[in-house]
Amino acid sequence: MFGAFTQDVMTWGSAATVNALNEYQRGGLKVTPGDMTALFQNTETLLRALRKDLGHSDATLEPFALTKLVLKPDEHHKLSDS
Repeated sequence: MFGAFTQDVMTWGSAATVNALNEYQRGGLKVTPGDMTALFQNTETLLRALRKDLGHSDATLEPFALTKLVLKPDEHHKLSDS
């Protein structure tokens, strides 16, 4: 499934989205238990890049607004800038 997503990003994604996906994939390898901030930041950056490709403006979104949508409410405390 992720392979098809990667192929789609390679074909249709902007340079910012391709870079964000690469950073997201690399960032997952660097995650240490107890400090998920880098992974959450990479996730947020990727989601915002995808939304920008679709024409959305995220200027008024709060930090980690998109990442919070995929976390359970009781996990929001894991985000350092929330």
